[in-house]
Amino acid sequence: MAMRLASISFQNYRSFAETQSLHLRPLTLLFGYNSAGKSAIVRLFPLLRDSIQTLGASPLDLASKAARGAAFSDIRSKLTSSPAFSFGINFVGGTSIGVQLRDLPEQRRHIVESLSFKDVSGGHQAELLWSPTEEASAGPEPYLFRDGVSDERLVPVTFRGLTPKVHGTDGGFTDVVKLVLQEFASSVFWLQATRALPPRREAFLGTPARISEDGSGVTQYLYGREAAGDDVLGPISTWYRAATNSRLALKRGTFHGVEMFSFALESIAEAPQPIDLADTGEGMGQVLPVISLLTSAGSGALGQDPLLLIEHPELHLHRAAEPALAELLCKSAGVRGSQIVVETHSESLLLAVQLALIEGRLKSEDVGIYWVRQSDSGAAFLSLVEFDELGRPIGDDWPPNVFAQNVEQSRKVVRARQARVANAS
Repeated sequence: MAMRLASISFQNYRSFAETQSLHLRPLTLLFGYNSAGKSAIVRLFPLLRDSIQTLGASPLDLASKAARGAAFSDIRSKLTSSPAFSFGINFVGGTSIGVQLRDLPEQRRHIVESLSFKDVSGGHQAELLWSPTEEASAGPEPYLFRDGVSDERLVPVTFRGLTPKVHGTDGGFTDVVKLVLQEFASSVFWLQATRALPPRREAFLGTPARISEDGSGVTQYLYGREAAGDDVLGPISTWYRAATNSRLALKRGTFHGVEMFSFALESIAEAPQPIDLADTGEGMGQVLPVISLLTSAGSGALGQDPLLLIEHPELHLHRAAEPALAELLCKSAGVRGSQIVVETHSESLLLAVQLALIEGRLKSEDVGIYWVRQSDSGAAFLSLVEFDELGRPIGDDWPPNVFAQNVEQSRKVVRARQARVANAS
């Protein structure tokens, strides 16, 4: 069962007090000033993923790395008095799940206040509505179950994370919702902004199921897949050659009697002098998980319709290497149904996307660029900026001087130089 995500909506979440919707394209870029709310949007996906996959008694998995130690009161917006936070997951074809979570601070917990499911193709819809009683119960919570307009009854419901279990006949509602939620969760792959650097050398401990959020284990993942006969290093090495004029090399050896391996860069412009990735600086190590995730999606290793969420892929990269990164992002978008969401401040990435549009390597409908802004009250909003086939923004939602600082700094340098020369003469 493959289901591609169409959009996600949320209300009263972090600094987003009003309902916002992020419509996903093969490539979606999030721009905005610091603390505007970009990271909150990106981290909502892995937070929901972990909350679906957990077996915890609380709906939200606040132990998730995406929560960063937050309590539920930190997740829901502080800009309103509402104790609830809601979100909607919408798939291509019309299937959707909507959930509203409610804070119960006097009980030191939060609960699913309502859950609705709609399957347009199957013509089925149902919902659960929390119906509290005065009597405290350690068992399942009472919910009003509505199946379309014909069936309405009170049923006991237990949640494990965000997954419901209706105790009694529900016409298959629970099984379908669980399947759809798991389909969404399995598609989410997240890389946070600060990523772990590759070890200088290590012993192989086994191939991880996936690259972790902080990039740790990426070398184990690559080594294991390469040892299994998958050509994973070839595409990655191709990228390093384009970006740095060096190839990625796998080194093996024995250290204190233990077989070890490491990754290094070898220059292709002169006699190879392998330099361990640990010694190449932050940029080359920080980008390895990014390139590995993108190439893994392109090879089908992440399944059909993977959703890749990457925070600041350009972190610590020299601007000369950013075009190669942008080229890979554009090339990877849509491959095997991939949807890529990137949080970035990089003007180079934007320019590369515009160039891809002009050259016809990307279609305008394949790119979504959002500007995340804040009002004077601190409330955050999403603005979708469409670009035409010539890479020009359509409408007035793109801030006119967002990247003007570089030009202004250059002008200041010229003026200061002229003033100093004039004073010296």
